[in-house]
Amino acid sequence: MKEYDFDLHVGQDYGLTYVIEDGGSYDRYTAIMKVRRKPDTNEVLSVKGVIENNRITFRINGNDTVSKVDAKGIHQYDAFIYNDEHSLKLGFGEVNIIQDIARH
Repeated sequence: MKEYDFDLHVGQDYGLTYVIEDGGSYDRYTAIMKVRRKPDTNEVLSVKGVIENNRITFRINGNDTVSKVDAKGIHQYDAFIYNDEHSLKLGFGEVNIIQDIARH
């Protein structure tokens, strides 16, 4: 599990990739990243990941940040994969959501 903090500019695309070092196959898993204001609050943004062997990539579309993210500032995120039998937390950290564009 890795801790990683990043800036997310509203309106811009962003990608984050995790590599699981044990080399197993995770084809039957689902990958999800959830961004919340605080750990115990509702999610601000949920991003489905793409799994390719032991690489999991989360791509945040700039249009989604414009239409779905209302709050700026520091948020928390966690990324994990799961199936019916197992769950594995890939990483977590802070996301600084920066409102660069006018929304009117």
